[in-house]
Amino acid sequence: CRVPGSSGINAEYGVTPDPVRASLNYWSADFRAASNIIFSNGHLDPWHAGGVLTDVNPTVKAIMINDGAHHLDLRGSHPEDPKSVIIARKQEVALIKQWLAEGRAKKNRFDF
Repeated sequence: CRVPGSSGINAEYGVTPDPVRASLNYWSADFRAASNIIFSNGHLDPWHAGGVLTDVNPTVKAIMINDGAHHLDLRGSHPEDPKSVIIARKQEVALIKQWLAEGRAKKNRFDF
């Protein structure tokens, strides 16, 4: 897998970044038992190639932010935020609100 911008790393350090290796060594791509997770990835972040880039299931969501950098969507809002970051934040808030409402509804069904 070729990582954009990796030629300088290879020339200077003699290694080629492998975005798949990190996931194999430190976590798994098997999210069958997972729920209610948002993986946000900024396209401007060089680490995004090693991230979860597509939805895994209906509640493990990937949000790609075209003009986003590392954790930009998780920072406080700023008047100069790119539109893609603002949209991503709204998506994240909507998903979290949905999951909280679903959790409350499930809890209320089982309260005696």
